[in-house]
Amino acid sequence: MNVKCSAVISVVLLLLFTLTTTAHAVTTTMTVQHTGSGTNIFNTIQAAIEAVHNLRVGGSTDTFEIKVLASSTAYAGPITMKDPISIYGERTGGTFISGGNPQITVSGIASGAEIRNFTFLSTGTAIAISGSSAVRITNNVFTTGTGNTAITVSSSPSSSIINNTFYKNNIAISTDTNLVITNNIFASNNKAIATSAATSNITYNDYNPSGITFTGVTLDLNSIPNTSHTNSDPKFVDPDNATVANKDFHLQSGSPCIGTGNTLYVNPGSSVSDMGAYGGPKADLTVPTVTGLTASVPQATPSTVVLSWNASTGSQVTAYRVYYGPSSGNYAGFTNATPATGSTVTSTTASIQNLPLDIPATPAAPVLAPLEVISSTVLKASWGAVAGATGYLVYYSTSAFTDTTLPATFLTVNGGSVTSVLIPNLSTGQAYFVSVIAVTQTTVFAAVTAVVDTNLAANFGVASSNESAYSTEVSQGIGQVVQSSMSNQRSDFPEATSPAPSLKSEGCFIATAAFGFYSAPQVQALRDFRDRYLMTNAPGRAFVAWYYHYGPYVAHFINVHPWLKVPVRAVLFPLIVMSLVLTGGSFLAKSSLILLATLLFTLRRRNKITPLACKTARLLPLLLLLLLPGLAQGAAERPDRPHWSFELKGGAFFPAKANSYGDGAIGQYGGTLAYKLHRMVEVGVGATYLSATGKGQLVAHQTPSSQRVDYELLPLDVFIVGRAVFSEDQLLVPYIGGGYTRLFYRERVSGGETVKGSVNGFHARGGVQVLMDGLERDASQSLYKEFGIHHTYLFVEGNYLNARADTTDGGSVNAGGTSVLGGLLFEF
Repeated sequence: MNVKCSAVISVVLLLLFTLTTTAHAVTTTMTVQHTGSGTNIFNTIQAAIEAVHNLRVGGSTDTFEIKVLASSTAYAGPITMKDPISIYGERTGGTFISGGNPQITVSGIASGAEIRNFTFLSTGTAIAISGSSAVRITNNVFTTGTGNTAITVSSSPSSSIINNTFYKNNIAISTDTNLVITNNIFASNNKAIATSAATSNITYNDYNPSGITFTGVTLDLNSIPNTSHTNSDPKFVDPDNATVANKDFHLQSGSPCIGTGNTLYVNPGSSVSDMGAYGGPKADLTVPTVTGLTASVPQATPSTVVLSWNASTGSQVTAYRVYYGPSSGNYAGFTNATPATGSTVTSTTASIQNLPLDIPATPAAPVLAPLEVISSTVLKASWGAVAGATGYLVYYSTSAFTDTTLPATFLTVNGGSVTSVLIPNLSTGQAYFVSVIAVTQTTVFAAVTAVVDTNLAANFGVASSNESAYSTEVSQGIGQVVQSSMSNQRSDFPEATSPAPSLKSEGCFIATAAFGFYSAPQVQALRDFRDRYLMTNAPGRAFVAWYYHYGPYVAHFINVHPWLKVPVRAVLFPLIVMSLVLTGGSFLAKSSLILLATLLFTLRRRNKITPLACKTARLLPLLLLLLLPGLAQGAAERPDRPHWSFELKGGAFFPAKANSYGDGAIGQYGGTLAYKLHRMVEVGVGATYLSATGKGQLVAHQTPSSQRVDYELLPLDVFIVGRAVFSEDQLLVPYIGGGYTRLFYRERVSGGETVKGSVNGFHARGGVQVLMDGLERDASQSLYKEFGIHHTYLFVEGNYLNARADTTDGGSVNAGGTSVLGGLLFEF
């Protein structure tokens, strides 16, 4: 029994001893700094190493580490490690080692030695490892010079070199041992790796330039350059700064080494891994960005700007740098202003004094673009940026106004580069007039950074372990404000995207219903026409108001009958083309459209060729001659070929039998749609319409009428056309074609009978097309990108129609004739 009790007591005491020993095992940090003294504080790295070694030999069971504080003055080598401990710098870019060859020797150390977060300067081999195991080298920068080797490794298995940057060394790594070499950047070294060992663990490294030499190394698919990143330039911030302490090996935005490292070693607080000394779990943490920056001008001192901000959340932050200047992102300061830009302060406020109160030059008037309807109560105004402007005033009212009658309602836009604003809280369906005035004022732009060590040079907005990135910029105007004259004026209606009154189905206005969505380019083209040609005059505004009242009902009908959308689009297409030409075309393009419209109108109104129509027709060849020099520039090549063509045409019809329809030639107009079997061959269908009034001959009777007769003809064609087109930019394209025609006719004698019927026939046509794309290159590109229209042609053609109708006397008469037509053809 006593034996059992003794055994139990012994076990309990042993457990208590073990727990007590474990509970008291601590990590002791030895601090190295150039000056100063105290407990566990040393002035050289070697002195700290010796102290740790003596404690371990003396029986200490503590875990030791050596922390070397950052300093612009390098710590001297040579250094010899004696125990498996971690030696690390406070910041990679701020803790330097120089002197000795090698600078650090690791020899005969059992598992656990670590060297990290240092910058090794050019004095010889940086680290020499031999006869050791599991040595870890991480997050260091090696710049030992083109005559030296950065790291040598001999007979040291299970060691690793991870997340380091090697720059301008002779050989970066020389080893006879199979090492883990990953997430490193090798830049501008004579040789990256020289090894006689297996290389299966060399992965995820960046090699720049791509032709860098190796000995015994096969690159893996994850190393750079690769198929995803052919440019291996790591894009360091400032690797060649003349001041050693200011060399910066952080990665700029766009570096191929960002986020492409080995995901076994992710960045602090992240799920991605960067290559190089500033990536991986042991990378320096960047200083948090300053928040809450504001600016103000004291009333008593108008040449002073007071800045204030929130205290930094970074525990190591000791000061702040204040940057300011005359434009956004330009922190060059102002002459005579104090303190100088980039100065440090220890509080969370700063006063910039003696700023200039110059009167700036008057800015140019802005150019206001057409307003955009955002909702039933919101319009969006956009304008071009004005040189020298520091802000804008956006005036709006329900009636037109001038520079001298500015309304009381306006919005203030801060910043010369901000060129749009939403105008809220408007009345639905009410017309609003908008203009913009540019303002300029001497303006101070400022940002603040948080700093750890003020002895190190400024990073100028690039986040590092010593200085944060710029805070959000603030701007503050000082001195006199100068305004431009008023911009051009625009007007528009805030309108709902569903109709008012509310109908059963979702609705919108007619064009929106036909094309499916409010922002369709076809809809915007019609809106631009409305703004420029209808909203600028009283009759136009009256028409728009009428349309806004009745349009939703038509749109609703289209929405509940979707099959109507295609024919409505076809009806709207000529109006859209007209809108595009009138709102964006040149003077010649607008003139062409007006002349063509005048010709068609006179033909339709008079039902025959009038002197006005003849004069208009004579102007068309003259206009064509004026257009030819511009057209000769040709068209831009498209990445694909058109498959369809659509014609709009009009002209004069001459009956085969004299005086068949009234007493002369009559107007004819219509359109065709064709599909391209080949670039030179197309088949299609077409229809034209002719009407006249007179005392011509009746088709059925072949006798002159003694009464007034109304004539109507509707030829429906199925045709094939061959076009001599050999290139996309061919200026003149001749063509011929023909096919089947079904001719419908109706003759109504005043106070008498109506004769109607249809006959079969054939037709032939030929003409020449003139490519218009070279005249309006911008419009041509817009038509292609927004509507899919590849080319636009102006054409003139002759058309012969033979369609024989039986007469009551047993004979027949040709109800057709010859046409001379002109118009526009669109390929899409």
